[in-house]
Amino acid sequence: MSIRIALVNDNKYESLLVADALAKNGIEVSYLLHSFSHLPNLFETSIPEVLVVSIGENALKEIAVVEKVRSKHPLIGLVFLTSSPDLRLLGITEKNLPLGVQIIFKKSVTDLHTLSRAIHDSADHSKIRSSFQWVAGNSFTDDATFLSNLAALTHVQIETLRLLAQGRSNAEIAQVRFVTEKAVEHTITRIMAALNLKTNPRNNSRVMLSREYYRWVEASQQIS
Repeated sequence: MSIRIALVNDNKYESLLVADALAKNGIEVSYLLHSFSHLPNLFETSIPEVLVVSIGENALKEIAVVEKVRSKHPLIGLVFLTSSPDLRLLGITEKNLPLGVQIIFKKSVTDLHTLSRAIHDSADHSKIRSSFQWVAGNSFTDDATFLSNLAALTHVQIETLRLLAQGRSNAEIAQVRFVTEKAVEHTITRIMAALNLKTNPRNNSRVMLSREYYRWVEASQQIS
């Protein structure tokens, strides 16, 4: 039995790769969208059974669009593809994730059986009210390399790292977190120590931490 799938990814090249991979595994993508802004319009004419969504740096806004559609069509299955081994780096906590969503680390997309299983599980209405699930792992921080150096960071440290990488000043971060600038400075120092990073004449702490952040978020969004 075929499943009507809508693939949403603002990276056109990547979306074509995923669609082609699925087709080779006998799963046809019925709708291919390259912008989240087009998603509500799709449901005016068609109702896909599963949304396969690539979430990136704007994950919270992207999830909000998906949730709006899901509120009108509660039986739609959801599969999220992410390049980040820890969704906290995208500003996401477990409470932000829709019920029943299947999450796949993009490095696992090359395993077509993994993606196929996630799609079929997401379409299973008996699981639609369950919690989120990492399909290719058993923890919220799935990547083994990540576990060795970044997983020890607290939620506060992850949030500070994310805001810093967005170009926020210490004063702006302090305002967002309702703390003092001194507290932000201490947090940054602790992050540097946890990641075994040391400043040098060519790179200050902000540059080094921003580079580290984007290394894990994988802003290029390329499938490995």
